[in-house]
Amino acid sequence: MNFYYELLAHNLVPVDQQNEIKLLDPAVASTFTYLPDDYEELHDMFGGLNLDQASLVIFPINDNTNPNVPSGGTHWSLMVMQNKNLFYYIDSANSVGYMPQGMTATAKKLLTLCNPDKDLAGAVVRDLRSIVDNLPRQENHYDCGMYALLFTKMIIENVLKGQKIKDIDYSHLTPEKITMARKEI
Repeated sequence: MNFYYELLAHNLVPVDQQNEIKLLDPAVASTFTYLPDDYEELHDMFGGLNLDQASLVIFPINDNTNPNVPSGGTHWSLMVMQNKNLFYYIDSANSVGYMPQGMTATAKKLLTLCNPDKDLAGAVVRDLRSIVDNLPRQENHYDCGMYALLFTKMIIENVLKGQKIKDIDYSHLTPEKITMARKEI
């Protein structure tokens, strides 16, 4: 996943927008998820990512709930933050209303890092939306990572065209396209 994120950042994101569009390394995202809500520690560890300059942050989510098992987990999805205050959960296996445990806490940490000039210690993330309209569903138990990668690519391409994440048409992402992309990557 990290290799493809590096490829997308290098080939898809214009140089003058590299600070505005951030693709978080899955290992960084995992570390971020497991840290306690110590916002000073978060700023110390992740301040160098300059997330406060980003208008789009794509955060890969793995369902591993045990930080002591580094390659644990069986499913990948995405949390995306747009304009420092809108959060979206995008999951190829998602059912209406489902959100992984700890997602709101992770969104709050991200909100705090992206808005360092505001005191958000008591903030509540009220607007974490699960995108389910026109989102294709994986038909097996192993393509979640490929869907997450291609959702990421689609999001970047469309946001660069000025489109809002909630308005992107994901429906043309078919199992056949996932298979082709797996071969290409």
